[in-house]
Amino acid sequence: MTDPTRTRDGGSPAIEFRGATLAFADGTVAVDGLNLTAAAGALTVLLGLSGSGKTTLLRMVNRLVTPTSGSVLIDGDDVANTDPVQLRRHIGYVMQDPGLLPHRRVIDNIATVPRLLGRSREAARAEALHQMDTVGLDRDLAHRYPRQLSGGQRQRVGVARALAANPRVLLMDEPFGAVDPIVRAELQHDLLELQRTLGKTVLFVTHDVSEAFKLGDHIVLLDTGARIVQQGRPSDFITRPADEFVSRFIGLGSGAATLHTEYVDGHTLVLNSSEQPVGLLGDQSEDRNSAEGSTP
Repeated sequence: MTDPTRTRDGGSPAIEFRGATLAFADGTVAVDGLNLTAAAGALTVLLGLSGSGKTTLLRMVNRLVTPTSGSVLIDGDDVANTDPVQLRRHIGYVMQDPGLLPHRRVIDNIATVPRLLGRSREAARAEALHQMDTVGLDRDLAHRYPRQLSGGQRQRVGVARALAANPRVLLMDEPFGAVDPIVRAELQHDLLELQRTLGKTVLFVTHDVSEAFKLGDHIVLLDTGARIVQQGRPSDFITRPADEFVSRFIGLGSGAATLHTEYVDGHTLVLNSSEQPVGLLGDQSEDRNSAEGSTP
């Protein structure tokens, strides 16, 4: 089966929203004319409060919802021209609830998409074991059922399943929101390591400022109607907040009135008013992958 997300050069594709709008019959506008490009091979964070359209944008990418006007493109091709089932089988999707099949063992949950793509049971299971290694799951867990796993282990299975078909696009919707802070920090660290190795095009949804600062190559702060309030590198939000809304959002999201930076051992740490680190800007540079976009 042809991968509809495959680029001309075999790399990861860019994702582009062109005037994307989603309006409902009652007049509610969930997404209002969004123009945004998520750069190929970069981790772009969609940051905002509930109701700002973050999840809706992910659902537009894999055609779970259709824009009332405008378009969504992957590598320049409108997703509306691709069979939705075929499209989804080549896009990884990780949610807060990984939605594992309770009657299937871990290895077969991970092997689900490779099997749907026509691989033999043996080949799909071999790929599943490889992905367990990739996400740091002990192979001894392969024949357990989801109910026998911890929350962090279940989430790793969800990530492994999303990676099993080698997607070039990965959509992540609050994937670490339901685990405890220690496990969340471990999962965030592991995602960064994976991204450095794999270079997927990732759209990551969160309402957590510190998570956005830690993970994002590029952050897009959204308000109601998926209106872009500010976007840029994490450091831009600290040094050049666009307006009072941005300043307040960062303060509220970090659990403190303000954030500030401190240069330590060659890295710029983002600290809250309690002097607790909430992000790291030390590896952010001018030439890192970024995204560009606007709303009317």
